[in-house]
Amino acid sequence: MRRVEPFLFWEMGTALERAENTARLILARSDNLHRAARRDDGFDYYRWGTFLRSANSYGAYRQLYGDVEPVLVADLLILNTQIPRSLLSCIEDATEVLRTLKREVQCAEMAERLASEIRTMRLERVLRSGLTDFLIDFQKQVHALSDQIRADFIMVR
Repeated sequence: MRRVEPFLFWEMGTALERAENTARLILARSDNLHRAARRDDGFDYYRWGTFLRSANSYGAYRQLYGDVEPVLVADLLILNTQIPRSLLSCIEDATEVLRTLKREVQCAEMAERLASEIRTMRLERVLRSGLTDFLIDFQKQVHALSDQIRADFIMVR
């Protein structure tokens, strides 16, 4: 292993862990997202503001979107690549590391597919079909990707 490779693996692990944690955080509030879309009161502002602070994204959200709206919170934490914690940004970071390693491995293809799937999805459709199901499936795909990275790079065959 070259000297730069350990840093790349650390960077990739950080991106995958951040994606998993963000998905878990959104999943914990996904049921409130649907209820909040139907109700508009001052309490929601504080509830979602606190949620954004827990994701270290409140300042960025206010700069990009202004007033706090639950659907835009989901957009920020799932699709917005300007936020390092967003699911898409994390998977793209991991994919970039795998490209940098320049190996023809199955995990690189898995990461590319996952990034492409998220990049082309529409949030409205995900919210209608079920945010919870999307997030659980995303977590399963991240776990499968992690297992494949371990098999491709670390395990001796």
